[in-house]
Amino acid sequence: MKTSFIAMLAALTLSVSSCGINIGGGITNRVEPSENIVKAKYPQSSFDKVENHALGHIRIVQSNQSRVTLSAPDNYIDLFDFKNENGSLEIRFTKKSVNIDARDVTIIVYTPTLREVKNSGVADVHLDSLTTDDLVIRNSGAGSFFLSEINAKRVDVTCSGAGSISLNGQAEKGEYLCSGVGSIDAKGMKASVVDAKVSGVGSIECYATDFIKGRVTGIGSLRYGGRPADRDLNRSGIGGISEM
Repeated sequence: MKTSFIAMLAALTLSVSSCGINIGGGITNRVEPSENIVKAKYPQSSFDKVENHALGHIRIVQSNQSRVTLSAPDNYIDLFDFKNENGSLEIRFTKKSVNIDARDVTIIVYTPTLREVKNSGVADVHLDSLTTDDLVIRNSGAGSFFLSEINAKRVDVTCSGAGSISLNGQAEKGEYLCSGVGSIDAKGMKASVVDAKVSGVGSIECYATDFIKGRVTGIGSLRYGGRPADRDLNRSGIGGISEM
């Protein structure tokens, strides 16, 4: 069973970059991309949250200005909407049902501060460097997160979809929850204290130096490194907990 879930996950992840996807349900004719790739710019007021409901390749950059750029076939530009309200930037389509090819769709989000990123679409999200107090990541879609050089007091990561989340850096505390068929790879995220829970068929890999609380209630797995001095570990399913 677990093998079939992993195969499904791989297919969904590949679909972000290799084929057209229908977001929103219903029967929609595919919008074939033009060969003319253009860039559109969207100045923004300040925000510290990003929420994606669309698809494409998303890159988040910590910068001294707040703005968004979209690079895509020229007949795709009007399909995207960037709504900024109450400090939250929402990326979504202008239509309820959209069927496009995501290969040449790239969204770059610039913001001085970032506290939360949510993805419910089909996208891969890259964040190359960030310094913040708290960082919350929520992935309920079929995409993937790649987060590197994170420096935070606390990271709070939940993967409830079919995607994956990979992060590295340093934090005082790491909180990880995997309740879907995806995975959280935080073995490169050096944290003093870790609270990790697996309740689906997915997996978590993490790193704790002082204390780890680990729970596995599904058929997934939890692996940890860092040789923490204090450990509170328990599994009630057929999954496993092991030290790396």
